[in-house]
Amino acid sequence: NREINSNWDRWYCIHRCRTATYVCKSIEYRALDGRCQLSDKSKEDINPSMWSNFTEEWDFYERADCIDPEASVVRHANITGSKYGMLIYDVPIKVYDARIEYVENGLIFHKNSFGTNMTFRDSQISQSTGSGIVMTSSALRYIDMTGSVVDRARYHGILLDGDNPILNLINGTVSQSEKHGIYKSSSVSAASVSLDGVTFDSNRQNDLNIKYPKYISVLNCAFMKSIQSNYHAIYISKMGQYYDKTSRLTMDIKNSVFEENVGPVVKVTTNTHNHHLKALINIQNNVFRNNSNSLVEIAPSTGTDVLIQDNLMEYNVGTAHLIDIHAIYYQYGKQWLNNDVHIIRNKLLSNEGLTMVHLNPDDNAKSSGMLTDNVFSGNSASQGIIRTTSGNYSFHYNILENPSIAFELYVEYNGDDVVDATYNWWGSTTEAYAKDRIFDKEDAINSAVVVYIPILQGKVFTCFAVNNCSGHGECIRPDRCRCDDGWKGTECNQVSCQQVSNCYGNGNCVGPNVCECIGSWTGKTCADATCYSVNNCSSRGYCLQPDTCSCFSSYAGTDCSQCEDLYWGQDCEPCPPCINGYCNKLTGECTCSTI
Repeated sequence: NREINSNWDRWYCIHRCRTATYVCKSIEYRALDGRCQLSDKSKEDINPSMWSNFTEEWDFYERADCIDPEASVVRHANITGSKYGMLIYDVPIKVYDARIEYVENGLIFHKNSFGTNMTFRDSQISQSTGSGIVMTSSALRYIDMTGSVVDRARYHGILLDGDNPILNLINGTVSQSEKHGIYKSSSVSAASVSLDGVTFDSNRQNDLNIKYPKYISVLNCAFMKSIQSNYHAIYISKMGQYYDKTSRLTMDIKNSVFEENVGPVVKVTTNTHNHHLKALINIQNNVFRNNSNSLVEIAPSTGTDVLIQDNLMEYNVGTAHLIDIHAIYYQYGKQWLNNDVHIIRNKLLSNEGLTMVHLNPDDNAKSSGMLTDNVFSGNSASQGIIRTTSGNYSFHYNILENPSIAFELYVEYNGDDVVDATYNWWGSTTEAYAKDRIFDKEDAINSAVVVYIPILQGKVFTCFAVNNCSGHGECIRPDRCRCDDGWKGTECNQVSCQQVSNCYGNGNCVGPNVCECIGSWTGKTCADATCYSVNNCSSRGYCLQPDTCSCFSSYAGTDCSQCEDLYWGQDCEPCPPCINGYCNKLTGECTCSTI
């Protein structure tokens, strides 16, 4: 039901409809004697003669008529017991303070729907017998779930089931799903998924399970308390299997927290060996804490680069390799392409496992890389802190201080290539002590030679030559700075706006992450347009670009002060059908045509 009160709606107690809410423009559902108006019918099989007096004829539109950009708004809805909580053919839609429970699917975006975005704020989808949200639409791009929860779905929290889906999900929580938190159907070819500020909590299978993706972005998310040892927080498989000329083939996991997960945390495999496009896996600035299995497991095929940087990994326990890189060799495909692996500026503190880093490429895989500026301290590893089966990796400027284990570096590679492990801190200034911390050819004839001299003479570096990083950074090696947020340059003495997207090109960086906007742009990142010269769109539209309005439904004009055709009056209300005439825009009455 909906009660109209000025400019907001109140929805309440829509119970046991086949489709509790079918949203296209302003559709009203009225209860008759406590029963749902639509009973067990959908829009297609409603007889107009059965509509109640409360429902006007023009409230129901064909799909082709629902093309305006204004969002339908649903507030204060309580939907229970229906087949679908909301079956959506047309977006944008804004939903606030809704509770959808005991339905088959909470939100379902029809495959023939159109429009790109939906707002679903401060709401809950709970205990659905299927999936909480089902996306079969190829048009929908953005869902804002700020303050909302999808929990206890009997199937998946969110199911991607359309052709080549693109999902940008902002905020929200997906918890306690019986299967996956977010899952892309195996029948779907490729997907691009971007998550920002999403929390995953206590899902029984993988929190995020995407097969054949082209692009994955995970920013500012939390993955917590997975409960089965054979499922992952993030499982990305065969990335790059499907691609086109515009494919980015990038996976970013940044600024996220992984905590108290029983199963492996991140697993990624790629299929990039059959084409010329390079793929990048970037895992940066995350926190991995109190997990009970492997943290990062990557099996890159030919042509995939791996970058693991600026992560904190602490108090994790288990019997697995914490970081496990296994480059794959394929007999066919682009065999001349290389894999570059860079593990940089990470801190691994007080962990337990087989190893902290395991580099184990296939024999013929062209994989090389470098571990630099990492801190390994207080860890316990039964097979060595760093273990490699290849001579194509080098190790420099790492702090290795794990006295409870036998070897900091364990080389089980049998070949003529020399492993370069110079300029590391092994826990002492004595070269003989450093040698005892390394397992190489002197310990086993079938191993390789490790060159480890010169060694660092301390684990605390000085940066005198670069002005001690100007007080805006950390000295991570002799005369090398890692700048704080908002600063850049060799000496960290130049302001940066990288964390505010460099002002989106709409302003100047005047301080650490401080923008001075130019023209008609405003906001912290200068991404918000203003429409002052067009009367702020008369409060009847959105300001999309400087002084450019996108008018709400029924409004028109550069400042949205006029009515669209077939609307009349100050509030631009719908005109009645005028079969043999036209609508008077002043009175809203029909003026008959003369014969």
